[in-house]
Amino acid sequence: MDNNNTQNNFNNTDEETIDLRKIFNYFIGNIHWFIISVVVTLGIAHVVNRYTTRIYNISTTILIEDNTKGSSLFGKNVGGSLDMLSGFGMYPSLQNFENQSIIIQSYSQIRRTIDNLNFEVSYYRQGRISKNEIYNQSPFEIIYFTDHPQILNANFNVSIDNDGFINLSIDEKSKFIYNYDNDEILGKVGSIEFKKQIKPGERVQTEFFDFYIKIKKNFDPNEVNNYFFFFNAPHFLTLAYQNKLSLEPMAKGASMLKISIEDNNTAKAVDFLNMLSNEYLLRNLEKKNELANNTIHFIDTQLDTISKSLNIAETDLETFRYKNKVMDLSFQAQQIFEQLQKLEDQKMALEMQAGYYQYLLDYIEENQDAESILAPSAMGVQDPLLNQLILEINQLSIEKSSLTNIKKGADLMPLQRLDANIRNAKNNIYENALNLVKNAKFSLREINKRIAELTRSINNLPETERELFGIKRKFELNDNLYTYLLERRAEAQIAKASNSPDNQVIDFAMTLNGGRPIKPKSMINYLIALMLGLIIPAVSIALSEYFNMRIDSPDKIKQITNKPIIGYIPNSGEAANINIFDNPDSPWAESFRIVRTKMQFITKNIEHPVIMITSSIPGEGKSFISINLASANALTGKKTVLVGMDLRRPQLAQRFGLDKDMGFTNYLIGEATLDEIIQKTQNPFLDIIPSGVIPPNPAELIADNNTALFIEEIKKRYDYIIIDSAPMSPVSDSHHLARLVDATIFVVRDKYTHRQAFANSIEEAANINIQNLSIIMNDIKLSKRRIGGSYGYNYGYKYGYKFGYGYGYGNFDKKAKKKNHKS
Repeated sequence: MDNNNTQNNFNNTDEETIDLRKIFNYFIGNIHWFIISVVVTLGIAHVVNRYTTRIYNISTTILIEDNTKGSSLFGKNVGGSLDMLSGFGMYPSLQNFENQSIIIQSYSQIRRTIDNLNFEVSYYRQGRISKNEIYNQSPFEIIYFTDHPQILNANFNVSIDNDGFINLSIDEKSKFIYNYDNDEILGKVGSIEFKKQIKPGERVQTEFFDFYIKIKKNFDPNEVNNYFFFFNAPHFLTLAYQNKLSLEPMAKGASMLKISIEDNNTAKAVDFLNMLSNEYLLRNLEKKNELANNTIHFIDTQLDTISKSLNIAETDLETFRYKNKVMDLSFQAQQIFEQLQKLEDQKMALEMQAGYYQYLLDYIEENQDAESILAPSAMGVQDPLLNQLILEINQLSIEKSSLTNIKKGADLMPLQRLDANIRNAKNNIYENALNLVKNAKFSLREINKRIAELTRSINNLPETERELFGIKRKFELNDNLYTYLLERRAEAQIAKASNSPDNQVIDFAMTLNGGRPIKPKSMINYLIALMLGLIIPAVSIALSEYFNMRIDSPDKIKQITNKPIIGYIPNSGEAANINIFDNPDSPWAESFRIVRTKMQFITKNIEHPVIMITSSIPGEGKSFISINLASANALTGKKTVLVGMDLRRPQLAQRFGLDKDMGFTNYLIGEATLDEIIQKTQNPFLDIIPSGVIPPNPAELIADNNTALFIEEIKKRYDYIIIDSAPMSPVSDSHHLARLVDATIFVVRDKYTHRQAFANSIEEAANINIQNLSIIMNDIKLSKRRIGGSYGYNYGYKYGYKFGYGYGYGNFDKKAKKKNHKS
């Protein structure tokens, strides 16, 4: 029955209810590890917070407006409210949030910004551990020559002496060489080493760099004088800022755009964002002016041709009037002239439109970028479909220009899709323009027929009047066309003069979060460190406990067996061979008195009880327990004998300094009598019977009937018989003794006894039906706690020792030598 209980207890350990109080006490017992861990992790967090480069969030806000006012260049009826100069694409359909976000974050826009900033040289101050970019606070400035190659991203170390001399050095490997004038990488240098002391303004020129250093007014020789700088390529700077730039709407559905960047240098980031906003608005204005300039240029080209024809016609008219003394036409001729003039005006408008259609056809056939196609209404074309197609192709061209320099590794599908859409739009415009050309030609044929009819009626006029009619008709035609073009040119110039960016900066660049860095997050780092400081030791201790197969608490014994634990023997810190005679009033000596008392209860109905001390494996302290339990019984005045029946590793003779060649085995084989093997100790009530000569067959010798006779014989002489036997697991010696003893004490050494070995021994004890089995935990550290709290002796033993015990033992030497206690 006990065997079943033992196995069930041991095998069902994991299924038992978790006692949170025990776990809490276990962690409290290891609180020092938590303290050490928390201190270490918080220290690491402090170092991280102290020396990690601080990153700030800087942002600016831009309003993306959608202007809907009309334009004279587009006409009042084109699409209802189109504005030729609205946005980058000059049309409201292009003025949308997504397009503007793409444009702002495009390579071309950021490169344009970088080109207007002095970011080619980066300046740093080198501290003892970290480095800081000083940007416009640098005490010196690098003036470099753009026509000479410069080495990129190579650290030039700079220190300035009090006498004004500059110590310059560089030691780098595998760096690119760059030419700023040509904006190109010239090659790569394997290694470069340079060191020289120079004067401010002295030119430093080698094959790989060419510059001089100018000392600024803010130089302070008392400050840390350890700097370095390096050259940057605009292309790589553009890519870097393109990756750092972040855009998001201020609110859902709003056209307010927040542009932000995370950087370690707030002044540099502020300059970048302000310049980016300025260049964005400037690009918007340039695009609007570009369309106006294209319109003006186109009209000027037409005006130049018409002006020459007009001058010739005007000269011819004046000459004819002068020679023929004719000032004007007759009433009949005037009526014909007015009708003909109206037809000529219509014909002129149709020819202008046909010319614009041909301009579109040529523009598309030449495969030019359609971003700045001349507005249809600029030439009086009011066809809604054509206007819509021009708007569409301009929008697509704008989007393509924004994606032309996409980031490396980006998805090419949007660009390919835009190319396909642009091709389709061009085809649609081409087909529409062809149809409009056909319609214009048809209208021209009809007008020409009517003009021909009127012309025939002119033939009825007098010859002089006919000639005047023809000359005046030519003059009026050129004059009307010239006036029409001048009006269009004036409209374009007025539009250009009134141009302003459609968008506006609402908030200039500023540091968010109250000027505090967003990285490192100091409080979060400390919180994480604190959590890790608690979690790491907790997990480590839990894993250590989970994988720990040693018995280090009473609970682990109780999980294996229900046999009583009658004593907890603390580690005294003294030698393993001492006994309570040497220090009778110590706490560990008191623990043996408690064991003695409990054993008296177990054997109270037994006269001359025989008590066997055993363990699962060697080294658990059974001999130490045997010696001191026997000594504790002797202190009560009871005649006690300690018998060494561990015939394989005898300990008693050596520890008491007795004759090891005379003992129990000598008696069994008949070489000595009982009186001869009994050896006295310093206490008159304690005798020792050593193991004697080590036999070749210990198990068989102990199993002999003479062993039982031996025990019966010594029971006649002594009140208590303590047997120091062999461990149970390795050998069977103790199995044979079990039937001869009245009680058995099983020794478990704290943090030494293996759980499985102990369980196996307890199972064997149950199988051979050992009676009155009890357990002692040996070698316990008083300062330690395990799951389940303290062992129960910590407070009680110390209290009893300090206030109740110790008296009456003064005739023993209390100044025994202190040595390490090995159980």
